[in-house]
Amino acid sequence: MKTLRSLLLLSSLALSAAPARAGTWQIGPSIGMEVIHTGGISTTVLAVPTGSELLLAGLRPGLRIGGWDRALRNEVFLDTSLQFISYENNTLSVTSNTLNFAHAFGPRSAPYVTFGAGFSRFSDGESSSTSTLFGGGFGLRERLRHGHGSIRTELRLDRAIPSERFADDVTIVGVHVGFDLDLD
Repeated sequence: MKTLRSLLLLSSLALSAAPARAGTWQIGPSIGMEVIHTGGISTTVLAVPTGSELLLAGLRPGLRIGGWDRALRNEVFLDTSLQFISYENNTLSVTSNTLNFAHAFGPRSAPYVTFGAGFSRFSDGESSSTSTLFGGGFGLRERLRHGHGSIRTELRLDRAIPSERFADDVTIVGVHVGFDLDLD
């Protein structure tokens, strides 16, 4: 629980510090395909914003909220998702949050690198578990001609470490495509 509180505090501090330096706020969804490896088993998942949440307990964030600096070179962004399902007398919820940093190698359309960390929390009403997430990747950002958003394609490698002592770590290789709308 201390890890969860620390990550939430760190996310809040980083996002509250961004407005003084941010030149462009953005928000947008992701569509992705991921290959997940755990304990000798591979699974391929095609996912839209809340895609693989049920199957993999929130390992796939879906909404990206971030801010680029004035030069459009550095971005701090939060990938987040929440899914809540109620069926018969049962409930299931999954929350996933990762705080990330991206550096673009040009101010307009350019390749970029990104890395980040966060957590995923799964609860079925009777029990819950939290996994620590971290990883990075590289991609291509294509700024739209009218200047009010961008399209991004990203190849990413992430690792999930469950809090349960005997659970296997999960490696996630994904290709994500998304659209980010400029808010200012």
